[in-house]
Amino acid sequence: MYTNTNAAMTTASPINAMEPASAVTNTAQPTTSEDAEPEDPHLLVDEFERQQEQSCPLQNRVFEQLLQRDKTTKGLMLSMVLGQWGTKLVKFSIKDDPEQLVYYLDRQTVETWEVIRPRLPTRDVWTLTRRQGLEIGVMEDMEIDMDAITDMFGDPIQPAHWPLVNQDIPYIYAPFVVEGKPILSRTKHHLRFVSPPGVDLYTQLPRARNITVGQLKGLVAELMRQMPEYASQRKAKHEIKIGVGNSDSKRLADCNLLDRTMTVQTSDQRVIASPPAKAYIAVTADWKRGDHCRRPFTCNPGTILVEACTPLPMVRMILEDAFHRTRHSSGFVVTSFIWRCWSVEDNKSYVIQDLSTTLDAVQGTLCPIVYYDDLEMGLRCHRRPDAMKER
Repeated sequence: MYTNTNAAMTTASPINAMEPASAVTNTAQPTTSEDAEPEDPHLLVDEFERQQEQSCPLQNRVFEQLLQRDKTTKGLMLSMVLGQWGTKLVKFSIKDDPEQLVYYLDRQTVETWEVIRPRLPTRDVWTLTRRQGLEIGVMEDMEIDMDAITDMFGDPIQPAHWPLVNQDIPYIYAPFVVEGKPILSRTKHHLRFVSPPGVDLYTQLPRARNITVGQLKGLVAELMRQMPEYASQRKAKHEIKIGVGNSDSKRLADCNLLDRTMTVQTSDQRVIASPPAKAYIAVTADWKRGDHCRRPFTCNPGTILVEACTPLPMVRMILEDAFHRTRHSSGFVVTSFIWRCWSVEDNKSYVIQDLSTTLDAVQGTLCPIVYYDDLEMGLRCHRRPDAMKER
């Protein structure tokens, strides 16, 4: 186990992240058997040195850009170098994060790309110790299911280069940018809208341990557009108030808001006294491409608000309708629907068998898995059992 060292800062990197860079390549070196005649060793050394230079192609670019900067920016960049030199922390940010926060992870936990397990013990000592790995470290500390990681210029970093890159110049100057999906909490959190007309909302939270008050306000502003009670108001993030006296940069976990009902107010100063009469439950499905999906189409309608008293068959219709309203979804069809649900008490998932119940009667957090395929292939799969019966 290790200590979470996440911290937040809003200092942006002075390096231009939009300038294109040369691609990084990794070519395997030739090998020979013991009996075969080896190639010229000088050629192999030259080839190896050339590959080593290609593995870190941005050093010259950083110093070239440094010469083009004004004195203030140069001083800031040099102070970043001196402050980072010898540190045990690696900086990360999340792509398209409106808060532009920077997270610090211990270098030892992300030194390798994947988890390295210890080898079998020898007569002496263990030859290799277990390390966390970048993918697991980002998943646990930042709560991001990582798809890719780029450097300060937007160039993708290959797994083979990561052990060198994460502790080498110039990559230690600015945060690495993580791309991926936020991990949702397995529990539903209760938000009560106390501004008239008032509703109750039960929803999973993305990156529950790291989400800030400001990020939750942005999420609430998006969900309000799905509520007929508030859709016409079009409230902005700064018009929403959550709790009392909490700054936007403060994490919900530090405000002790995750384990109790969070009150939500808009710019309307009036407050309802009685509990709201209507409740919504946010449903976030896991959309997957089927085995017969030939076209490169990825669908994710996002979080859908459904009234708590809605029967489960109607919930499926609402989710499928959201699927068909997404862009480029024509020509695709939903082929399978699994009613997966997370049980908070047992900390494991199960499949709902009784579909005659309503959404608010489900014990746990509903996280259905939905498969979709090409329309033509989906029809063939449905017709195949009927054709077999006729034969």
